[in-house]
Amino acid sequence: MFLTVHATAGAIIGQYCPNVWLSFTLGFISHLLLDAIPHGDDKLVEGEIITTKETVIKIALIALVDGLIACALLINLYSYGFLPLSWPMVAAVAGSIVPDLITGFYLLTKNKFLEKVVFWHFELHFITKKHVSFTTGLIIQILTLLILIIIIL
Repeated sequence: MFLTVHATAGAIIGQYCPNVWLSFTLGFISHLLLDAIPHGDDKLVEGEIITTKETVIKIALIALVDGLIACALLINLYSYGFLPLSWPMVAAVAGSIVPDLITGFYLLTKNKFLEKVVFWHFELHFITKKHVSFTTGLIIQILTLLILIIIIL
């Protein structure tokens, strides 16, 4: 899933969970649960396209744009009074994106410990054994994001 979807789910958790550490943990868990929904990144997750430095840079740029969109969305929801700004919210949003940050750090460093964590994270993408095209996955992600925004509103 895009960081935008994960961060929005984290924001919802942060709204209702007053404890910072529990918010972070639930945000982290929400990431894993959302990644279990087929969302069209099969080739990325299976490692078929992460073969060159150029590909890692391309993924990093996509993640940067996605992260900026997530920030813009959450800032707008806050600005219009739909989200409170609190430490539990910040913690839940942070927890919700940590698995992808770990993956990105692994792609840059090839750290052996992180390799096991990333492999486990990737395995969760296929827990349902369903595969969808990138286009179908994009539609699923947009619909998921819209549902999450409706929950916030």
